[in-house]
Amino acid sequence: WYAEVLAGLLENPGCVGFHLCGAYQRNRARRRGLLDEQEREDRANVARITEANRRAARRATDLAGRGPTPQSGPPATNAPTGR
Repeated sequence: WYAEVLAGLLENPGCVGFHLCGAYQRNRARRRGLLDEQEREDRANVARITEANRRAARRATDLAGRGPTPQSGPPATNAPTGR
């Protein structure tokens, strides 16, 4: 789930970040987290999140090297300037 959400957010030019907001601890309602109910590390989930973060960092670096996207770039040259 984390990798899918992160990949989707990277496609959104308005996204500036992603926060688990207390979801670090898995419980019966949440069913996911970085720690189980006994506060032991969920190594499998942490490994998946780590790999997703690495892919996201590579993607962000690739996007940064391309310059502004049509959604975030300057206005088109034929746009009225108000002068």
